[in-house]
Amino acid sequence: MDERKEQSINVGSGSYFSSIGVKGALAFWLCGVICGALFVLFGAWLNERLQLLHRKGHTEVKGTQAVEKQVIYVPSYDPKMHSANFLVEAVKRIVPAVVCIRGYASLRPFGIFRELEGTLTELASGVIFDNKNGYIVTNQHVLEGSSRWSAQLIDGRQFKLQKVAEDKRADIAVLKLVGASSLPKATFRSSKDVEVGSWVIAVGNPYGKTHTVTVGVVSAKGRDIRDGVRFIPDVIQTDAPINPGNSGGPLCDVAGRVIGINTAINPQEWGIGYAIASDFVLQAIESMLRRGGVSRPWIGVEYVMLSEDERRQLGIKHERALLVKRVQVNSSAHKAGIMSGDIIVAIDGKEVEDLQHLRRSVSSAGVGGEIKLRIFRGGRYLDITVKIRAMPLERISDESSWR
Repeated sequence: MDERKEQSINVGSGSYFSSIGVKGALAFWLCGVICGALFVLFGAWLNERLQLLHRKGHTEVKGTQAVEKQVIYVPSYDPKMHSANFLVEAVKRIVPAVVCIRGYASLRPFGIFRELEGTLTELASGVIFDNKNGYIVTNQHVLEGSSRWSAQLIDGRQFKLQKVAEDKRADIAVLKLVGASSLPKATFRSSKDVEVGSWVIAVGNPYGKTHTVTVGVVSAKGRDIRDGVRFIPDVIQTDAPINPGNSGGPLCDVAGRVIGINTAINPQEWGIGYAIASDFVLQAIESMLRRGGVSRPWIGVEYVMLSEDERRQLGIKHERALLVKRVQVNSSAHKAGIMSGDIIVAIDGKEVEDLQHLRRSVSSAGVGGEIKLRIFRGGRYLDITVKIRAMPLERISDESSWR
């Protein structure tokens, strides 16, 4: 019985193919191939369409309204920064506001010879920060040894310079372009926002080569320059070449904004230059124009950074903390109640970032400002507000770490 069923099935199958013939089978196969190809093409078209819609945006339906959402792609880098000429626009912005300063000596007898009137004694740089009054900022040390000065802009115009104000300890001077008009102006950026490793541009007049541009990076921040006469806090260290003639010129970011004023190099080390931070420069300019000198913000504490082991032993859970070693008597910190042994864990609501955090905060607040310190003392936390005063003159040349 089973053999008969199997035979009938086989016979039935054979009779079906024999009925449609070879041509019909080929036609059936060809139809299948064509349909498969159409499905493949349709799938490719649909995939491309979906990707296009994903790039342009997609539609969400809310109630009866269709709202189109635009998909915004934020690149992980600025393409301009990766082009060969990404610094060109920055240079174009800053160079017109940079001046070449020439200093001249007065007539002086020297034996049977006399130095000619107008002998060039100094070549330096400056930056126009106030185009209405024709004010430029430069280093104070470039004025020494000269009795009169002139300035030349990149467009060829030349003007006599008049000294407006200077501060030797801060190494900052303000000069006025006499009779100048239609002047460009530099844009300043807060130096506290500049990060180590950022590209920088130094513009100046090294070795008599006017309006020369050099490039480097910010190597470090929070350095001090002290030489017994000058005290410049929080300078920016850079490897951008700074040579004689660059003094007083700007150190800029890649947008052409001034973040510092070039002031010194380290003669013992190659590739180390320093610029006065823009925040201090602007504070100094305001103080000089109003009061004739620079007042340095100061609270009167000496401190160190606690190590991880020290924080663990003291039961401090914060990642960083500053230990107050000494407090100057009658200083702002002393009057506010800060004591030796206090541990600073936060400044103005932010946890301590590094050893320079307190210094930066004091400098940014300026004389007359305030900072709020969170103190750990005797197992409990205290919030203390400290009024910032001007640093006494006897402390300016002090080599200690008073702040």
